[in-house]
Order: sequence, then structure tokens, then C-alpha cells
Amino acid sequence: MRVTWLIALLILLFHVQTSACSRPIRVAAAPAGSSIFFTPQKQVAGSLPDLLARVAELTPCRFDYVPMPVKRGFLMLQQGGIDLVPMGVRTAERDLVGEFVATSQSPVMLIHLKSTPVPYHSLKELRNAQAIMINVVRGHRFGPRYDAWLADPRTRQHLEEVTTTDMIAGKMLAGRATAIVIPLAGFAESAKRYQMVDKIAYTPLSDIAPVRFGIYLSRTSLPAADRQLLTSTLQRLVDAGEYQRMLSHYYPAWILESLSPPDKLDDDK
Repeated sequence: MRVTWLIALLILLFHVQTSACSRPIRVAAAPAGSSIFFTPQKQVAGSLPDLLARVAELTPCRFDYVPMPVKRGFLMLQQGGIDLVPMGVRTAERDLVGEFVATSQSPVMLIHLKSTPVPYHSLKELRNAQAIMINVVRGHRFGPRYDAWLADPRTRQHLEEVTTTDMIAGKMLAGRATAIVIPLAGFAESAKRYQMVDKIAYTPLSDIAPVRFGIYLSRTSLPAADRQLLTSTLQRLVDAGEYQRMLSHYYPAWILESLSPPDKLDDDK
């Protein structure tokens, strides 16, 4: 039995290592904290480029990075101009145009200054918390419950949508915002930049499913064989814990505590 398993494993490894994509894969590269960033030499770096580099070692496939905002990346994924968007939150709309491979997941947090306690633990409680000013990043998607909370007239009375987490960090320090709703990793760079790491407290929101982050592969531009090869290789690397180890090279312990391997449950789409 053990011999049979070893033979199957060797065949699988041989297949992966001798397979290659039919052409270079076009990747939308938008800064996303330590997951994707640009070095002073304009090189793409971070945990997700490391993951794709590992895929290139195994397959081998070549990845060409094209700098662009995330929103444009998903538009071009739909139009067939981009093959892969490496940093995305899963949504039902995106599933129509791309195949999703989950890389990690995180609860959605309520983050505030320790000096300004906020005794709420759910979106439902926040909806009626008129005494505080909540900020969110415009365009972020965290599932239908988040979307419904965001659109609720009661929420809108004490909520502001801002373009960057840096702006929200500055507002929190100036007393013009009480809290931000976001996965913890999404606020990590701003907390560090504004020297807030030791000043913030954060609480997982109990009535919203953990957000699943991952990679989208185009159903339009990628040949089926290429997409299948990339999907299966990425999935094996995630399942083996390789991506979780890559995260530990870029994120501090207080962030890693909120990032876990994706479970196999259905998403809160």
C-alpha cells in the first residue's frame, strides 16, 4: 500500500514539474500591504508573488506583472485582458468571470483606539450605534451581510466611506473617526505607518462570516488546460501550508493570529 502511494506521488510530481502554461500569464499587480508591494527598484514582492514564484518552480509557468488598481484588474479579468488577479475577496459576481482559489481567511474586525472603547461586537449593534463615527474603505467587499449593513439608512447616519486606510488612521488619531470595519491585515500597514500598533484594540464581528482572500483566474482569457494546471498547483501549495509559511515572512505575529488557512465551508457570498 505504501509503495503504491509513493508511486502515485511521484507520478503527480512528475506531471506538475513537466507541465507548463501555453504562454506567459498576465497578472494584475496592485499594492495590497505585505501581500503585494513594489520595491524601490520597481520589482513586485510580497507573499503572493512568492506563491506564484513557487508555482513557476513547479510547473514551470511564467508570470508577467502589470501594475494597475484592483478594480481595473477585475474589469480586465472580465474582458479577457488579464489572466490572474492575485489579491481578491470572493464574491458571487467575481465567480461568474473567474475561478477562485482561496489562500487565507480572516474575521472582519472592528478596530478602534484603546483610549476610545467601543463596546460592540456585531454589525447589528453597530447599525444602531449612533454615538460613534464608523469609517470603511470605499469599494471593499466582505459579503452580502456587510453590503446590507453598509446600505442600511441607520448605518449611513454615522458612517463615512474613505479611499484609504491611511486616511482613516489619521482621522482616528485626530478624533474624527471612532473605528474602522476591516480584516486586521487590511489595516496593518497603516497601523505601523502611523505608530498605532500599541494603541489599537480589535474585536471580530460575530454576525459576519470570515472573509476569504484568494486568487482569481480568468474564465475568458486562460485556456482551460492552463487554468486547471494553475488551480491545482495553487490548491496543493495552500493545502500543504506553504502559503501560510510565506505569510509569516511578511506579517508580524499580531496579524498572523487573525489569518488562517481557508476552511472548506461555503463562503458568505
